[in-house]
Amino acid sequence: MIELLPGKDGLEIALPEGKMLLKRDLGYSPVELTVVAVSACATYVLESILDKQHVTYEILKTTMTYERNEEKRANPIKSIDITFEVRADESAHAKIQKATRLIAGNCPVIQTLDEDVEVIEEIVFVD
Repeated sequence: MIELLPGKDGLEIALPEGKMLLKRDLGYSPVELTVVAVSACATYVLESILDKQHVTYEILKTTMTYERNEEKRANPIKSIDITFEVRADESAHAKIQKATRLIAGNCPVIQTLDEDVEVIEEIVFVD
């Protein structure tokens, strides 16, 4: 069970190691946490796919940006851009690029999003 509690500065998630504040400008907003959850899930799925394919790789960093739909009430997330910085032999690059096409179909967080939300995955290879 996850607990959401009122705190001095806003809502907090109770965690075993402390509390996480859910308030824009003081912690992470619920929208930012959604974007992070999508990106974390996509990273785990990509790792799983590459491991099953016996690809040697190292994900150095995952970064994300998002855009909100200003035309809809409540300004929901319109798109999420996820960039994976990956180190791998050049011979594995095509296989890794191809694996990104399998992420959405295997990521429960992406599948939970409204179908209007566009999730774009990009691989940047680093030496």
